[in-house]
Amino acid sequence: SPLPLPKSQVLIGWTPPPRGWLKLNSDGSCSPNPGLGRCGTLIRDHLGTWIKGSIRKLSLTNNLIAECWAIRDGLEIARSLNIQCLIVECDCEVVLNMLNTSIPEGHDLAPILNDCRYLLSNFQQVQVKHIYREANRGADALAKLGEKLLCPFSLLDSCPLSLGSILSDDLRGVCFPRYIAKL
Repeated sequence: SPLPLPKSQVLIGWTPPPRGWLKLNSDGSCSPNPGLGRCGTLIRDHLGTWIKGSIRKLSLTNNLIAECWAIRDGLEIARSLNIQCLIVECDCEVVLNMLNTSIPEGHDLAPILNDCRYLLSNFQQVQVKHIYREANRGADALAKLGEKLLCPFSLLDSCPLSLGSILSDDLRGVCFPRYIAKL
């Protein structure tokens, strides 16, 4: 068996978008997988100011579908706000790879991925990026709130109090260590 690659420690944290751009962070998950799903999204500006967010509670699903719903919800919100320049960040590399490749029409994820591709085409400029979970703590916390949601979907005009310390950490540039394989 091949030897494991050596790892190096890097510091990971949320970074604001450039001036004139907004950033969408999204996260979805299930507990257990498959299980009851939930997802969360938030949009912030170059100062880290909360623009809009959402929480969704899903029925029985899997992590990939929950991640797709999170991206779709965030893109719908961004489109409704007439955002022109958007950075989309997600910590699920598998979903981002599927967004960038064609999958058969009969695939379970084809309809929602096609929705996401269509929504992405509506922006003047858009970047889709993979990030590590340490840089996606706000969206992760929103997704966890989905467990307690009484309705299927909630659009958030302001930041929930429970996210205050996470967003404050983001604004202060707090980073967290992560070990990444050296190539």
